[in-house]
Amino acid sequence: ALRAQKHYQRPETTPARQSSHSPSNQPSPHHDTDACVMTMTLPQQQPVLRRASRPPLFLSQRHRHLVPFVLLILGAIALVALNSSPSSSSDPAHDKARNSATTEVSDADEHPWWWIGLLKQLDGKDVDTVTSTLTEYAHGKTAYDTPSDFLEACKGGELPNEGRCGFIGGPDEKFSSMAPHVMEVLIALGMQPSSRVLEVGAGLGRNSKSLIAYLDKGKYCGIEPNADMLAAGAAHLIGESIIAEKRPRFSTNAEFDFGSFDEIFDVVTSRSVWTHTSKGQIEQYLASFAKHSSPESFLATSVVAVTEDCSKDYNGTTWVGKSHDQDGKGVVVHCMPWLREACKKERLVVRSLKEDTPSLVKRQGWNDLGQPWVVIRHDINA
Repeated sequence: ALRAQKHYQRPETTPARQSSHSPSNQPSPHHDTDACVMTMTLPQQQPVLRRASRPPLFLSQRHRHLVPFVLLILGAIALVALNSSPSSSSDPAHDKARNSATTEVSDADEHPWWWIGLLKQLDGKDVDTVTSTLTEYAHGKTAYDTPSDFLEACKGGELPNEGRCGFIGGPDEKFSSMAPHVMEVLIALGMQPSSRVLEVGAGLGRNSKSLIAYLDKGKYCGIEPNADMLAAGAAHLIGESIIAEKRPRFSTNAEFDFGSFDEIFDVVTSRSVWTHTSKGQIEQYLASFAKHSSPESFLATSVVAVTEDCSKDYNGTTWVGKSHDQDGKGVVVHCMPWLREACKKERLVVRSLKEDTPSLVKRQGWNDLGQPWVVIRHDINA
């Protein structure tokens, strides 16, 4: 202040200062000094305020033209990183097989009519819990006499969830004819009403209904990981009355473990299961059959083709196609030489149905409905 007074004090005779700062028309050095201080302070503070409010460097007018180039570079880096990331499968044969099987996702069946909500509820539950839950769900539901009646009701919108039929386990044109075909094959191979039968891949029960009705009470067991699909089939296709009379039992395990039923089975069967499995899953299936069957038992399953050519074999490690935990399409091939070696490890032998029971295949009008059968038995010479 003293420095300002020394250098900037205005003369007392200045009229503007007298009229502005001294109402009594007397000059006021204090007022003049304060005015000088303000005029000195404001110019010093203004640049500081401008520097503090300056925008970030990359948003300044001088650098805004660089923003598109920066974004372009970042996008290129992200694209390179995405293309160079490792695939979910390190097995090229696996990827090739899955691509050739056209395992694209279909959202047409995102919410089929059988979507009930039991999948997580029954995951990992024991046979008694699964069976009782299915029995309770089937109570009071409308069951149809034949697969064709069921399919007509499904397509006609008479079932839950807005009548959406969705995936039913195979083509519509084969749905009604599949159960008679399966029954014909199994009876020709030796199944009797007293046989203890395990069906792996029961699905909606298109074959289960006929099997349960044919077998004696308590002789049928079924495995189906998709608990929702299984419950819907139990209610609307198998039916509450058949379940109450024949007492079938069910499991939802997806590991091809037959031990949960605590049974020695005479017959094990699957339709359109090995057409989707990996080699590791088939080996697990064979091990369970060998362990939970008798020397006179047999296993009958369908395959894509009975072939000696292994060049088109699926060597991946996962299921291909629709299942309880994925949605897709595709079938896979496993050649007979590989199947023979896999069976040999478990002291089993595999033959085509034509080799095992030629009289059936030579029957007039025989039709395998698009998937030939192989029959696996215990090797009595091993």
